[in-house]
Amino acid sequence: MGTGCESIVAITLHVDLLPIANYWPVFECDDDIDDGFLIFNLLDYETGITGGSTGVEVDYYLTFEDAEVGSGMNLVSNYEAFENTINPQAIFASVYNPTSGCRAVSIVKLHVNPNPTPLSTADIVTNLGVMMECDGNVDGSGAISEQVAEFNLTQWETQILTGTGPAVELGVSANYYTSIDDAAAGINAIAIPTAYSNISNPQTIYVSVINDGTGLTPVTQGTGCYTIVEFEIYVPVQRFR
Repeated sequence: MGTGCESIVAITLHVDLLPIANYWPVFECDDDIDDGFLIFNLLDYETGITGGSTGVEVDYYLTFEDAEVGSGMNLVSNYEAFENTINPQAIFASVYNPTSGCRAVSIVKLHVNPNPTPLSTADIVTNLGVMMECDGNVDGSGAISEQVAEFNLTQWETQILTGTGPAVELGVSANYYTSIDDAAAGINAIAIPTAYSNISNPQTIYVSVINDGTGLTPVTQGTGCYTIVEFEIYVPVQRFR
């Protein structure tokens, strides 16, 4: 028989938030072999994926299903050296908070952008040769070290940007450098390549052809990928009696 008595007990409901798992598109330039395949260090993108969250664990899977449960045979074996098998390729980041037991999954879309394909250094030598200008103000012995002339380094630019194809690539431009290190870093470009005086004779000029969205045929946005080629400039030795 009931007593008719009752009691009230407070129940606290707690809902843990899912960990942050941002969609993360990745765009990298191809390596020396332009084949659309590249070795990615997935750890480089972890801060972006998690929004900088701490106390979470991130694993990478080839399928959403395995990422969703945080286990399975499609776990990526080496996060620091993952090579894509198609281009682009989507893999899945499984972000887990061990404190709350909650898990969230994001897509990491890996893109390998092609490098520009200008006329190669070998083809420049074969098809264009050495850029030569005469010294218009010769004095002294006429030695090689005294030969200085003004060069328009851009006179071959269209041929270089066209490469071996029928037309100039979209969105690529050329910058000129006196060292390959500067060309690779994109610093200390020759300020006025249309009126450049050589500093040695002969001298190597390095051309960084970069997809920056500008150039002879501009596009909306460039990839930032570049290729470096080179050519020689030379002032013929002149002797006077």
